[in-house]
Amino acid sequence: MIKGSEAAETARRAPHLPPGEPGVARLVERLDGGPAYYLVPWGTAGLVQVDAGQGGVLGVTVFQQPDPSPLLSPEQALEAAAGGNVTRLVWQPCQESTSPVRPFYEIAWPDGRKAYVDMSGRALDRLTPLGRGGGGQTSG
Repeated sequence: MIKGSEAAETARRAPHLPPGEPGVARLVERLDGGPAYYLVPWGTAGLVQVDAGQGGVLGVTVFQQPDPSPLLSPEQALEAAAGGNVTRLVWQPCQESTSPVRPFYEIAWPDGRKAYVDMSGRALDRLTPLGRGGGGQTSG
């Protein structure tokens, strides 16, 4: 697995990026068994998705409007979940997010409960697999 600093350097070589600099790469683990990847903010202009295993660019998302904080911070996720501990960034295709650039913070409590916080700060009790009606349950 490559390091976050290597993912940030890989982002510099991504095609179709406006002028800018890479931010801090964040590792995202797939809950569906797919390969892990990094999301690298590209200034306020977009995100670069980098394969955590091989280090190749998987995709580039350029925002229509600048976004100074495209990824929620772990502290913001904890506030949205009203407690627990941030364990990791995760993603799987689900009703709540079909895009790998919109992952979730996984929040865990000592009693084994888990919740997920999306990048807009919405806390969810579960992620709903695609193809099965209904959305995740909002916590709180």
